[in-house]
Amino acid sequence: MQSKILDNMTNRQDLINRVENIVKSIIQQTMDGQLPIINNVSSSSIDVLIDNDDEDDDDLENDEMNLEDKEEDDEEEDEDEELIDDPDIMPNDNHKNIVVNFSGKCGEFQLPLMMIILAKAHKLITSNAYQTKRSLYYELKSEGLVDEQRIVDHYINKTASLLKSKGLMSGNIKLSLENDRTIDCDALGGVLIPQANSNIIKIESSISFIIVVEKDAVFQKLLLEECPKKFNCLVVTGKGYPDVATRIFLKLIIEKLNVPAYIMVDADPHGIEIMCVYKYGSASLEWEKSSLISSKIQWIGIAPSEIWRLNVKSHPLSNCDEKKLESLEKKTYLSDEIKNELNILRQGKVDIEAVSKISTNFLTEIYIPCKIPHLKKIKTSLIN
Repeated sequence: MQSKILDNMTNRQDLINRVENIVKSIIQQTMDGQLPIINNVSSSSIDVLIDNDDEDDDDLENDEMNLEDKEEDDEEEDEDEELIDDPDIMPNDNHKNIVVNFSGKCGEFQLPLMMIILAKAHKLITSNAYQTKRSLYYELKSEGLVDEQRIVDHYINKTASLLKSKGLMSGNIKLSLENDRTIDCDALGGVLIPQANSNIIKIESSISFIIVVEKDAVFQKLLLEECPKKFNCLVVTGKGYPDVATRIFLKLIIEKLNVPAYIMVDADPHGIEIMCVYKYGSASLEWEKSSLISSKIQWIGIAPSEIWRLNVKSHPLSNCDEKKLESLEKKTYLSDEIKNELNILRQGKVDIEAVSKISTNFLTEIYIPCKIPHLKKIKTSLIN
């Protein structure tokens, strides 16, 4: 019998970490005097947000609330589903961007309710226990918080949607999962990075390296330029700030395949912070050192110091950028090289898309080959 690379205990810890990170974000924004906003992007269906109004009480009684059940088969979901009509969720058709905005008219009601559900989910997951939706409904009703079952269902599903994986990957990798399932990561448009509960038991691949990019738009452009095939690499994106599942999976692949990993982000404060999340962690948390941080990942651009050489027009930093930059400059673990780049960044920012427009296929024909050591040697030999 094959041993699991990722087991159910890892899955539960993954979910616990994601619940805690959401709560931390809400608390931090509140302490900063802001009305909390939670943002998650998923390419998968959002049908977990859609309630069945015809569902009878007997069915509800048997419907368990364990949020782990919401993680199954993301890649097989129907991407044409629509979101529930909710003024506090704002979808983006291209990336299924879920934004839960507690500053909306329902904020005073939904914030405490979602915090209660998150706390309940945390307790259930840590104790490996279950509770039915119906049971939770009666519990909340007795406290005067809700008066209808469908409201509880809706906010359970909304909370579960925030815990979904959002990362994408594409390349010559095949994952063998339990129950004889396989994931071919070479599919057109990329595939969703699996949640830890996928129970990966085998990884088959001959890739030479991994390249992580900040945004889905750049990820899709690299696929159009056949980057995975051209360089025999795995291309990964966390679609902005990466979720825990993406970071766990990236670390797993780097360690199991023993291949180098590189990251390319926008030359702006948010891009550099995203690079730092992958390389150093999202906060000073001890558990991240062993489970999430890909310390060997190398930042290959876009570096603020090369903006002038690329002859790309830069844009002034916004007030938000300035605050983010000041926050980054206070991080003591950054190398002198990164600190120097942050200093140069004050002169202006540039995104990857602007660099990609320098010439046709500029990223895969020029930029990436010049940034990655063994590709640079190949590029030089071809020129000579």
